[in-house]
Amino acid sequence: MASVLIITHLLCALHLGNAKHPEKPERLSVITTRLEQMQHLSWQGATEINIEHLYRAHDKQFVDNLLSKEMIQETEYIDADTFISQGSILAAKLASGALIQAVDEVMENKFKHVFCAIRPPGHHATYDQAMGFCLFNNIAIGALYAKEKYKLNRIAIIDFDVHHGNGTEDILKRHEGFLYISSHGSPLYPGTGLSSSDDNIFNVPMLSRTGSHEFKRIYTEQILPKLLNFNPELIFISAGFDAHEKDPLGNLRLRANDYQWITEQIVDVAEATCNGKIISTLEGGYDLEALANSVEAHVMGLQKDM
Repeated sequence: MASVLIITHLLCALHLGNAKHPEKPERLSVITTRLEQMQHLSWQGATEINIEHLYRAHDKQFVDNLLSKEMIQETEYIDADTFISQGSILAAKLASGALIQAVDEVMENKFKHVFCAIRPPGHHATYDQAMGFCLFNNIAIGALYAKEKYKLNRIAIIDFDVHHGNGTEDILKRHEGFLYISSHGSPLYPGTGLSSSDDNIFNVPMLSRTGSHEFKRIYTEQILPKLLNFNPELIFISAGFDAHEKDPLGNLRLRANDYQWITEQIVDVAEATCNGKIISTLEGGYDLEALANSVEAHVMGLQKDM
């Protein structure tokens, strides 16, 4: 029996941009190649999102403006880091659509754990702004959909990307019933997440070059107890792997087995609180070998209780 569902859009060549840009199609192809070698996984292709789900998380004018660029032929930069090119909007609709599918698969008890191997990432996209390689905020879209459709009162989002998920915080702080937890390197882009200003926001900035030992201590002493005490009905993971020591955009010193460890800890909390329900989605990770190793470790962690 398959233990983890992988949802992906296999059109890896979508969202091309500049060949030298770190958020490139090869990120997805190395992940899918590695995961295809693993056993006990089930695969599902992502479907395009119903546009109404985008409006739940984002400003309508912002969404409509991005969607109007779907047929663009040339690369257009939104800012110095974030681009739209031929196929970008379709890729973004498939990415956010994957989160809607994942919610239904988990909440209808077809799978306990789902990993969305998608791009572009999402956690920097704010209520009304695309930034940091992100167009739509995939995980916030999925979390808000889950809350509304399944009438959930407590949804937790754990973000261990090396960069603070400023967009996810910006969107979810506007709503009740969520706990957003982010561990991230500091100082580092986007320069946010230095404090925890709201009851449902818990930011833990980590000093540059923080490694495995301190990472595990922070999670064991601060983050996991916070998550357990929240008693979530569903857990989402913003799974960024750019805190790896080899990542060119990060400043932390994690290794692949640290991602298996933290995933297993989250699985334990999920088993104790929400019948194991976990939805994870790809965020950052820009060294291709480290990314493949880390995603494999993450999915192995999701298989812990299977």
